[in-house]
Parts: sequence; C-alpha cells; structure tokens
Amino acid sequence: MSVDVIIVNSPNKNIDYPGLSLPVLSAALREKGYRVLQIDYNVILRDQILSQHGLNNLLECIVPFLCSEYCESEFHLLRLGQLNDYIKRLNISYRFSYLENVKFKVQNQEFEWVFSKEKRFRAYLELFKINRALHYIIDACILSHTELPSGFIADSIEGIFSDLISKIATDSPCLLGFSILDIQRGFSLALINKIRPSYDGKIVVGGPDATRFPEEYMKLCKGIDIVFVGESEESLPCLVNELKSANPKINAIPGIYYRKKSGAVRNNKSRPIDFNYNQSPDFHGLPLKKYLTPALPLQISRGCYWEKCNFCIHYDTYGTYHKRNIELVINDIKNLVSEYKTKYFHFTDDCISLALADKLTESIIHNKLDIRWLSYFRFEKGLNKNRLDRIYSAGGRVLELGLESASEKVLELMNKKVSISATKRIIEDASKRGFLLKLFMFHGYPGENINELKETIEFTQKRILEKKIRAFFPLRNRFELLRGSDIYESCRAGKNKYVKKMWESSGLFGIRGQYVSDINDTETIKLINEFVINIKKYMETEKIYNTDDENVMLDLIVMEHKNPKKGWHCI
Repeated sequence: MSVDVIIVNSPNKNIDYPGLSLPVLSAALREKGYRVLQIDYNVILRDQILSQHGLNNLLECIVPFLCSEYCESEFHLLRLGQLNDYIKRLNISYRFSYLENVKFKVQNQEFEWVFSKEKRFRAYLELFKINRALHYIIDACILSHTELPSGFIADSIEGIFSDLISKIATDSPCLLGFSILDIQRGFSLALINKIRPSYDGKIVVGGPDATRFPEEYMKLCKGIDIVFVGESEESLPCLVNELKSANPKINAIPGIYYRKKSGAVRNNKSRPIDFNYNQSPDFHGLPLKKYLTPALPLQISRGCYWEKCNFCIHYDTYGTYHKRNIELVINDIKNLVSEYKTKYFHFTDDCISLALADKLTESIIHNKLDIRWLSYFRFEKGLNKNRLDRIYSAGGRVLELGLESASEKVLELMNKKVSISATKRIIEDASKRGFLLKLFMFHGYPGENINELKETIEFTQKRILEKKIRAFFPLRNRFELLRGSDIYESCRAGKNKYVKKMWESSGLFGIRGQYVSDINDTETIKLINEFVINIKKYMETEKIYNTDDENVMLDLIVMEHKNPKKGWHCI
C-alpha cells in the first residue's frame, strides 16, 4: 500500500528513548486521514553498530580508515587514537558478543537480569558511552570525501540510502520530511542530496535547527523545497492537502520558507497553533524495542513560562509559551501506557510551572496512574514540601533544575531571579523526600570572578558529597555566548562592561560567539579541574555511575529496579 508521507529521523542523536517530533507529526497527519510512514534511521543504524559484527568492524576497519583520512589533523588523530584505545579495552574487558547480549536483554526489558550482576550493569553503561562516541564516528564517515571501506558499517550506512530510495519507489509519497537537530544536520543533508535525483515529490525539513536557520538550509541545499519554522502539526497536514489537490497552492500555508518558480525564497509568517488537539503522539511504526530504555517523551507545555534568562535561546523554538489542557495530557498518558506498555515518561517541557505542576500531579493522583517521570523545574520559592510531596506521589522521581551559579550576584546578572536561600531549602526538602536532583551549572559567565566561581564549586561539591544532589559534571562547561540571546546582543553592542572583547559567531550555521572577560582563565581551569578530579574520585569510591545527554532516562530505570546497596548506582 502506498503512503502519502514519509518522515525521517536521521542519525546522529541519542537512543535512550525515541524523539517526540515524528510521533506528534504522524498523529496530526493520521488524524486527517493521511497514510504516514515514520522511520528512525538513527536508532536502526546505531542498533546495527552496537553488535559484535558492528563493533569489530568499527575497531578493525572504520577507525583505521578515519585515521588515514584525517592524518593531517592533530585534533582528529588524537580523538581517533583515544577511541581506538577505548574500543580495544571494551573488547578485552567484556567481549563485543557480551555487550550485544546485554543490549538484547535491555531491549527486552530484562532489567532484573541486567542489574543482578555488576558486570552486566557496567556493560549496560558502556552501551551509552559507545553511543556517545558514535556521534563523532558517524559524522566523520559522512563528511569523508573518500568512499568508506567495504564492510558491516559501510553497508549499514549505504543501507539507509538504498532503503529510503526503495521505500520512495514503492510507496510514492507526495512528501518526504526530515526533523532535524543541529547534531543531525550533516547526515540529513547527505541523505537529502542522495535522494533528490530520484525523487520528484516535495522534500521538507523542520525541527529546532531548521527553525533557527531556515534561510541557511535553503541556501546550502537546493534539494530542499520547503523549510518549516516552529510548530508544524497544523501546517504540515495543510501542505499535504495542497500537494494532493489538482492545483496546489502553498502561498497561504503559515510558518514555511519555500522556493518560488523564479528560485527566490519566500517566507510565510508563523502563527501559534492550538496545542489542545485531541490526538496523542503516535509511535506506531517506530522500532521501540531498539531503544536503550522503555521510556517515552511527552509535552505538557511548550516554550518557557519564564523566558527572562538573558543567556538562553532554547525557548524560542516554539515562539510563545503555551500549555496543553491537563485532561488531554492525562488522556495522552493513558493512551501511551495502554498502547506501548510503559510507565516511564520524560516530560520534555523547557520548564514546568508550579501552577501547571499542581494540575498535573492532582490529575495523575486522581486517576491513579502508576507512572514514573522526569522533568525540568525552576528553583521557585513556591516549590515547597507540600508541592514536592504531591509531585512524588504522582510519580515524579528525577527533577532537573537549572541553577547555573550559586552566586547571588551572578544570578542577578543572568536575570534568573532565583534565591540561593530558597535553593538550599528546596534541595534539602526534595532530597529528604527521595527525589534525585540534577543541577545544571556552568562557569565563566561574564561578571563572574574567581571568588564567585569558588562559591559555586563549594556549593555544588558540598551537596554532592552529602548525597543531596546527583554527581555529574555540567559545571565544567564554560558559558557559551549564543547568537540571539540578550547577552549576545548586549556584548555585540559593546554594552557589557564585563566583556573586554567579543568575536561574533561565524560560518553559515554559526551560533556561538567568542569573548574575553575579566576572570583569570588559568586559575579558572585549575579550579574546575580540581573539582572534576575530586568528584570523579568520589564517584569511583561510592560507585556512582556518570550521567549525560546519552542516558537521560537511565536514572529513572535504575531507581525503580536496582537495589542501591548492590553495586553501581545514581547517588
């Protein structure tokens, strides 16, 4: 049977759980009666590489090839050398066949087996580490100007191209779509360029990266017909409707960039969508058993209700802040629990407001939903014991909070409007209640001095050692000056007294500016390195495994299934 639309998730991204964009768009299209095929080539490719044959090919063929391909780059040779040593150690410590078996057990949710022996759990952790390394490896393969040597991984990558070409020939879709994050840009563009000569339908792109760089995508890739900006649950079905009509007209579809017959690019202004549509995200067709946790993503709100941190541009993906009706959210949860047999959820909101959290937790408790979830909150003074009790009773277990700095002065410069005294109280109350707290921090914000950095390090280290917050390492990241943020614009205008010199972002997709501030870089690096060394030693002694963007949902699974007194744990 032919399909109307094929939408694709390309490599490169994490595979602990599926993304939300394709299921949301699939639901919107299917609700209008269109036939949709959604394909996650990212998890398909990575699942193939995370096998005995794939890892052997990586070690024996791909890494040596890349070393010769990038032999004149000291940076690449160093990184490839480290990867080579790491993969060799893995094979000695575990054997690739053992890692593949653990992956199989995880994918079949045999967590009691995985967590019953330390070696099995450590192998599970290594799957996430390998997956992180694959970001670099896959991009390096795609960007290589030389044909990959024949073998398992080359065949797997080529298999993506040939599979999509075959599906297009078989299904004859009127539209081929790609949802793109910045880390997926390279592979997505390579796939589009490969497909374009054999496909006469419309190729469209959307997602956060395309939203931020619509003109750049149109300029760089002539194979792209349309770029969607912002949310497209309403505009994408409208486009499909036009494409299937006798005389398609797309000049009235909101939120798109498209090419006119003259070749000129036109922009149709976006408009807010009605977030209270009835359909729940539809994961049908995605290979859910290939992901490394059984969690699913869901949204209660879009954008950020605060929107005032002067360093942030993340919230701008959605244009405005809007909330979903809680009754619809509860219906979403019930549908996903029933259809996909999971109890683990990541509410991927930028930040859940306390008022919205009250409605959510009350409804979860009222409906007796037995779920476990993770989400993001601000250190609001109103996040008191009663609210924390309700969140915990409603299944909340992991709270991620952006503090950035423990200095009142630096927080004021950021316009965070967060009180350190309230932060200390929330950490105390939440840790006692049983939450796992993850604090996001960074250093080097313009205006931060050495004493304020020490204050932040001491604040963080003290609470890690007291087991009140999770040990991990965002603080080692230096502040990034992002184009489009308030502080970027003030620095560019020469209005930030703490920035001595600034270089604007460069390149077609450049977003990070460079700057020099008053802080002593040598002393900063020394303090940060000491902090990282101390926390690594503590984690090794206490058997606390590391967490990062590759295993966001792992802590939730561990807290539910693993005895904290037996081997490695999350706190």
